Amino acid sequence: MAEPQARTVAAGDLDVHYLELGSGIPMLLLHGGSATANISWDIPFATLSERWRLVAPDTRGHGRTTNPAGYLTFSQLAEDVAALTDALRLERPVIVGFSDGGQTALEVALHHRGLARALVVCGAASQASPALLDRVHQFGFSTPGEYDPGAVRAAFGEYYETLGRIHGEGGPKDRDRLLRQLSSLWLDLPDYSEEQLGTITDPVLIIAGDRDEMASLDEQVRLYRTIPGAELGIVPGSFHGAVERPIFWTMVEDFVERTIADH
Repeated sequence: MAEPQARTVAAGDLDVHYLELGSGIPMLLLHGGSATANISWDIPFATLSERWRLVAPDTRGHGRTTNPAGYLTFSQLAEDVAALTDALRLERPVIVGFSDGGQTALEVALHHRGLARALVVCGAASQASPALLDRVHQFGFSTPGEYDPGAVRAAFGEYYETLGRIHGEGGPKDRDRLLRQLSSLWLDLPDYSEEQLGTITDPVLIIAGDRDEMASLDEQVRLYRTIPGAELGIVPGSFHGAVERPIFWTMVEDFVERTIADH
C-alpha cells in the first residue's frame, strides 16, 4: 500500500504541514484538537485513496504547522481551510471534520458558502451548553489561556506525554503552548442560533457517536434538524471517537457519492 506523502505549503500566514495520498476529487480531512494528521487518519488512508485525493493538514499550531498569531479561534481555523484550499488549488473539496475539525467544518459552511462540495461534521457542538463547558472544566481548563497540569494529565492519561512529542519541536514548552491556546479555544465555543444554522446551503452530513460524552446526541440532532437538507448518521456503541470506526467511512462515502450524483 502506498504511503501518504508529507508536504508543506504556504497558506495565508501559515506554513501548513500536510499529508497527501491518492487522486481524484479532493477530500480534506480536519483532525481534532491536540491531535495531528499523522495520528488521525489511518482508516481513510488505507481504504479511500484509490478513489479520492486525500489531503490531511496539521491544524494551525498543531504538529508541524505554524501559528504566528499565538492564539486559536474557530473562525480563524475556517479561514485557514479556505487559504489551504486556494494554495493547493483544491476544486471544491469534500471536507470531513472531527471534533475541533468538525467545528471548523461548520464554520466553513456558515462563512465560506460554496467552498466545499459537501461537508461531514462529527463531534461538533451546536451551542456552548453548560454540560459541555462543565466537561471542558473537568479536563482542567477553567480559565481562558490557563490550565491545571494535574487535571489535564489525569484527563489525557498517557496521551499527555505524547503531546510533548508530536507538536512543534517536540517538548514540554510546545505542549504548554498548545494547551494554553486550546484552553482559550475550548472555553469560547460557538453558540449557533437556529437562524444562523438555517443559512447553510452546502450539503452536510452529521455523524454522531450514540455515546459521545463531548458532543451529545441531542446536540447532533439539533444540527440535523436545523441545517436545511442535512443528513444524520449514528455510529452505535461509539463515544467521541466515531471517526475511528470503519462504518463512519462507509457513511461518508455513501453520502458523498450520492451528493455528487445529485449535483
